[in-house]
Amino acid sequence: MIGSAIQQVVHGCHELGKCAFPQYGWPLLSFLFFGPATLAAVINAYAWRRWSLKLWANCTGTATMLCVALYFITTIVVER
Repeated sequence: MIGSAIQQVVHGCHELGKCAFPQYGWPLLSFLFFGPATLAAVINAYAWRRWSLKLWANCTGTATMLCVALYFITTIVVER
């Protein structure tokens, strides 16, 4: 009896290989996966030889914090 209670899914299924994945989830998954790398590439492409090291470091640090906040907020929303 305890074993069957442990195997029940409490918050739904969130595994890509084992559960059905909605169509609206694919663009979101792509954004979460490729978004931070794309943002870093855009910052570096624009800032190349235009910005000082201090400005580049500030923008890159801010972008990093935004990416961390994106993943943190997404984790909270998905777990509820």
